[in-house]
Amino acid sequence: MTPTDFLPPPPPPQEHTQAWLSLHLLLLILGQGLR
Repeated sequence: MTPTDFLPPPPPPQEHTQAWLSLHLLLLILGQGLR
């Protein structure tokens, strides 16, 4: 048994990925604005 067996499979839906991408972009913009 490997530790990965206990981890749930990554969410394949495109919407989830899109949401994360937009969130990361927002964080990047905020980080640049704080400088």
